[in-house]
Amino acid sequence: MPPPHNGVSLAEKILLLLKDWELDKKVMCLTLDNASSNDLCVNMLKNQLKLLCDGDHSHVRSCAHILNLIVKDGLKDVDESVAKMRECVKYCKGSQVRKQRFLESVKVCDLVYSKGAATRCSN
Repeated sequence: MPPPHNGVSLAEKILLLLKDWELDKKVMCLTLDNASSNDLCVNMLKNQLKLLCDGDHSHVRSCAHILNLIVKDGLKDVDESVAKMRECVKYCKGSQVRKQRFLESVKVCDLVYSKGAATRCSN
């Protein structure tokens, strides 16, 4: 959808599409992300569409979007560590000599190396 992406424009576009597809009387709920413009959009659509329970339970927040926001926030705390680990991997893979030394270190530390992962031996 071309801009603007404000609540009014979104509601008008959704309503137009629902009517074109003859779905305007078949809507049970709307699943949207947490953008503030979506709150206005849902309120406008509630007034235009005949929804179950007068639309009181029609706005379902996207669980995937909420989970994505939580993970992104949590990753901020480990971002620097992840970047350092990536640099270490690039360094080790940067030459055959370094890769061989890494594999020797894996053996010395009693780790098992397979498919890009090194894990501690269970023995």
